[in-house]
Parts: sequence; C-alpha cells; structure tokens
Amino acid sequence: MSIYWRGMLCLTAGMAMLLASCTPAQEAAPEPTAAPAAAVETIEEETTGRPAGVPAAGESAVVDRIYENGVLRGGCAPTPPHCMVDPDTNEWIGLGPETGKKLAEAMGVEYETVGVGWDAIVAGLPSGQFDVVVTGLTYRPERDEVVDFTILGQYGFCVLARADDDRVQTWDSFVDNPELRLGQITGVAEEGMVQTDYPSINLVSIPTEGHSLWEEVLTNRIDGTLMGSISVPIYIELGDGNLKAVPDDCLAAPLFGSEWGNAVAESDPILGYVESTIAELKDNGEWDELIEYWYQPDVLRMGIDAP
Repeated sequence: MSIYWRGMLCLTAGMAMLLASCTPAQEAAPEPTAAPAAAVETIEEETTGRPAGVPAAGESAVVDRIYENGVLRGGCAPTPPHCMVDPDTNEWIGLGPETGKKLAEAMGVEYETVGVGWDAIVAGLPSGQFDVVVTGLTYRPERDEVVDFTILGQYGFCVLARADDDRVQTWDSFVDNPELRLGQITGVAEEGMVQTDYPSINLVSIPTEGHSLWEEVLTNRIDGTLMGSISVPIYIELGDGNLKAVPDDCLAAPLFGSEWGNAVAESDPILGYVESTIAELKDNGEWDELIEYWYQPDVLRMGIDAP
C-alpha cells in the first residue's frame, strides 16, 4: 500500500475515534418509582368519585344509599355512654354518635343519628332504617346471624339489687329462686342471654320508653337487673345507699364477660370500610381520646340522669 493510502486510513480512523468521543453516552432509563400514598389516594378518588377504602359504586348497597342521600345514618338505642340524650339540647350524644360522625366525615357526607328502642336496633339494619349501628351492641350469636359485627371492646356485668334484700347474694340467687324477679329492657342482649341460657329465671321484660331499671329495683317492682359493671357505681350513688352490686366483687371481677361493637347489614362490603376507619382512629390516638372522655363518671351520669 502506498504512503498516501496509508495516511488516508489513519486519518479516517482518527476522525472516527474523535467523533465517538464527542458523542454523548446514552443514559440508562430511570427505575420506575412508586407514587406517593397521597397521590394514589387522589387518583383513586378521581377514578371512583369516592375516598380510598370506600366501596365503589355498585359494590355496596348500603354505601350507594349513603351517597344517594348524602348522609350516613347511625342507629342509636339508649345506653350510656354510647348513646344518650343531652338534657339541655335533647339531641343524641355519646361515643356512638361521635363514631358515626368520624365514619361520615371520612366518606365526605353528613351524619344523622336515628334513635330507636332496643327491640328495633338490630331489625333496623336490614330494613334500611339506618346504615350503621353505632350503639355499643353486645355480641350475641343470634344477632350475628342477622348482622355483621366490628368488635370494639369488652365489658362485663353486675346485678343491681336492693341493699336490704338478703335473698340476693349471687347470680345463682335468681337461678335457684323463681320468686326473685330479674328485670331487663326488651331487646337488650341481657334479656336474650337470660331467655336462652337461664330459662328458670323469673324474667320480667320492661319496655324501653319511660322506665329506668335502677328505679324499678329501688321501688320494688323488680328484685334486680343485670347491667354493665361500668355504670353500677353511679346507680348505687343515685340510690342513696339503698342499692348494691351483686356479687360483692363484681366491680373487680364482672359477670359474663362480653364483646361489644358496631354492626352493619350482613355481608355488605361497608364492613371493611368501618373496620379500616376505626383502625385508623386507633392508630392516630383519636379512639383512645373518645373512650377516655365518654367513659368519665360525670359524663356517664349525665346520660343516666337524662329523661
């Protein structure tokens, strides 16, 4: 090869190297990153028209009804501190309505309390009278066949009896003596438990309206009543020393430990939304604040004293 052509080859190779060095290297494609949680929630809300966690249209008959009405209705039966009437405003207050407000707020709708008697609190769900039971509803197997529970806590019972009635010393006093009258509000879990598990007891069913069980005991219309142990000290105080808790140690060791919670229509996906919202309230501390406030003796007393 001549010197000329050798020179041309070298020149061509050198230019190629120079061009290669001047061409920017191709950068690797960036790794995909997950969208922030807030962005995901915003996207879901824009897509479904509902906040994250709320069943989409057509998935839940109850949720669809709530959005159609623009209001979530909470069913309340009188039981301090869960549902009680403010004597000054005549409005429903308590842990139940406050829970209902939180559920409605997260859905972006209004909240309304629907007051009913204990004999209608379970039946009101499948009939559509309200959307969620916000009363502290005691779990019973027969109720669980009709509604779905979200369990929120546990509690136990005491018998409230007259202090001078020596016939009443233990729970078995009512089991063994058919002359003793045990009074319970119609429709409450205690009534159902006695009817099912203790058929020998002389049970007196008392209508919800116009009757206070502690006054029924005090005036000798009944000989005792089974009630949540948390309220018993207040009733004893109201009785001016004429009432007692049975058995003697029931305040420290209550009878018949039970679970309580809210309830929704059976098999409706709104249950998952209620559970997740309550879980969030527990995680951020709001639930403990509600419990601490509404279980104060003075607040309980307000509900008990209300007409």
